[in-house]
Amino acid sequence: MCSNIGALSKSISALISKLDELISVLSTIDKELSNLQVKLFDEMRKIDGLSEKEILDAIDIIATKHDMLRVFFNLPNELKKRYILRMIGHDS
Repeated sequence: MCSNIGALSKSISALISKLDELISVLSTIDKELSNLQVKLFDEMRKIDGLSEKEILDAIDIIATKHDMLRVFFNLPNELKKRYILRMIGHDS
């Protein structure tokens, strides 16, 4: 019985350590996403030819879809406008 409790204790300790690591990683990811969300409007304003409505429509989508947010910031500047227009359905 005592060895079972010892083994259980070790398992719980290992699990707590893994959970702490996971929380740390998630916290870092959350900070990264928050920073990108803060920069999003200013980055979109730099793109010539986008209307205010197009910018706001794109922000409504991209700010909550984290994969799209990361893609946007990793695209070369010359593709960002097309990416936004395609996202909001204005690509011709």
